[in-house]
Amino acid sequence: RIFLIIDLNALDAMDNGGQLTVTAAELKNKQGFAVTVSDSGGGIGRDDLSKIFDPYFTTKATGTGLGLAIAHNIIQAHGGKIMVESKRGQGASFIVVLPLSNGESADE
Repeated sequence: RIFLIIDLNALDAMDNGGQLTVTAAELKNKQGFAVTVSDSGGGIGRDDLSKIFDPYFTTKATGTGLGLAIAHNIIQAHGGKIMVESKRGQGASFIVVLPLSNGESADE
């Protein structure tokens, strides 16, 4: 579910088409894995980056602003974390880090 939310947001960010890339890698400590979803959309403004996981925050004309908040909560409930890297005009990358077993830290 979390990757569906992230993928759909990435596709929405590329209203004129673009490239969606999904990569996965095992963490160096072999205790978990990271999945990165990157898009070539318009990116996220610096002021919005700190709000994107807040419930009801959206920059879209339609939508509830709950998708990323829900994904964030699910990831945290499984002992993981989600990070975002973005610059306006340069797309965005969402990095989801999850442990191999629940309760362990997902730190690299």
